[in-house]
Amino acid sequence: MKFTLLAVALALPCFAQAATYSFKMPLENAQGGALENGSIVFKNSPTTPTNPVEPTEPEIVDPFEIEDPRCDHYASTYPENYYGRQLNNPSRVVEVDEYGNFLRYSYDCKLKNEDENVIAKYTDVIDVDYYKDGNLVKKNTCDGVRTIASNTNEARTCEALGNNSYFSYKINTDSDGKLINYTYNKASLFLPPTADPANRYFIKGIECLNIRQKKNVVGMALQGHYDCDLVTPITIEEIVRDLGKRYIIEIRKS
Repeated sequence: MKFTLLAVALALPCFAQAATYSFKMPLENAQGGALENGSIVFKNSPTTPTNPVEPTEPEIVDPFEIEDPRCDHYASTYPENYYGRQLNNPSRVVEVDEYGNFLRYSYDCKLKNEDENVIAKYTDVIDVDYYKDGNLVKKNTCDGVRTIASNTNEARTCEALGNNSYFSYKINTDSDGKLINYTYNKASLFLPPTADPANRYFIKGIECLNIRQKKNVVGMALQGHYDCDLVTPITIEEIVRDLGKRYIIEIRKS
């Protein structure tokens, strides 16, 4: 029994020595180590904020918001037909029944404008085809049925007519005078005689450059009638798609 206890006692230091371990950590220069000062960083585990910030939805601005809520598109007597109406550059939309017959006019209201760089902002429209007093009224003459005399390749023009603006397109035909397609030519605006060509003009959000006064066949300037060139052409397909829908014209400070 004594020999057993002695053997156990002699073995204990061996087990204790085998159970110990050491941890060596490199030091920075300031502690006599080889690592660059500030290179050892201890970070806490990320925490979840107690009051997380909810993302805010971007405010959607209606470009057709009217200035005066009293404005009535259909009012025909004073003073109701005066409140908030688009009196400068007035415009109106033709409303038709299911058979294309004229029903009534929808007059435009003045648009709200809080942008100090916008000098003027108003609406326009190219109406759908409609019948009034038995006659067909067409504001878009690029209707796919116009042809040119046979054996010519001359490109003539057709127009999509609004109240304050219109768009001109070249008619492209083959040698037999059959229609091939329409290509954008230019845009035109009806503006006050005091219009400043140095300002910036936008139609449907597209800038129209090189504003110039329109001239007649003998070279005389037409008062209030200006031509310009859209940065991005509006195709005849877009015109047809948006017939009867209001669009915005803006005049901005240069």
